[in-house]
Amino acid sequence: MKMIQQLHLVSSDLAQGTGEQILFNGAMSTDNDHCLAGHIHLFNPSSTTFVKHFVSRIVAVSDQDYNYDALIAGYANSTSAVDAVRFKMSDGNIDAGDICLYGIK
Repeated sequence: MKMIQQLHLVSSDLAQGTGEQILFNGAMSTDNDHCLAGHIHLFNPSSTTFVKHFVSRIVAVSDQDYNYDALIAGYANSTSAVDAVRFKMSDGNIDAGDICLYGIK
């Protein structure tokens, strides 16, 4: 078993932008028994007054069989309501899994 490493990705934040946010910046394993899991909390996405703060925690297995625990937080510098969220891989696609949305009325 290899040690869990915690990623610190200061250079991967949105800064003052509204573009894509990197939540895991490692080479994921493609082995059938490896995965990525996590959660993202987007605070008050329907607000048209405040910027959109978020926190996330993503745990994944790298292509070198290390477990990674990535903690990311920040905000998108926009007061527009969030009406869509997109999840994408930097290379390839998501083969299978569930993306669940909670807290929407």
